[in-house]
Amino acid sequence: MVFTGTYPHTIDAKQRLAIPAELRATLRERCQVRDDEPLYVYATPAEGDCLALYAVPDFEAQARALQESEADFDSPELFEYARRMFANSRRLEIDRQGRVRLPDQLLQLRKIGGEVVVVGNNDRMEVHNREAWDRKMARSPEDDEDLMMKFRRAMRKRRD
Repeated sequence: MVFTGTYPHTIDAKQRLAIPAELRATLRERCQVRDDEPLYVYATPAEGDCLALYAVPDFEAQARALQESEADFDSPELFEYARRMFANSRRLEIDRQGRVRLPDQLLQLRKIGGEVVVVGNNDRMEVHNREAWDRKMARSPEDDEDLMMKFRRAMRKRRD
């Protein structure tokens, strides 16, 4: 299963975010844990201005891929990316009410708080500032059409 959907939410005064039930169900499936077992996510800064929440197996798979890439490419940029990613990532438990407490450091880093949008994005959930998300989504239909065409060309090129 993949994470999908857009869910307006708030981060409460204790910096807790309620993970939508649909996304929690997908998360449990990806983590292969039952309803009575603890559920964890990895929170990490993502592209742009959002936080990503990964299922533990997905984050660990990315860590392995990154480690393999470092061995293959010996790149200072890749090394620095890994340093920043792991330094700013946290393993967090989702409580029995389906909430996760987001660390101050990550919220401040991405300027997120109060009104947010939780977005399913394939292998992860993303937490966006609601106002910033609304601005992103207010693009013209022509912009969306151009984006779709670029995606299709990239996918076609990849197949060839």
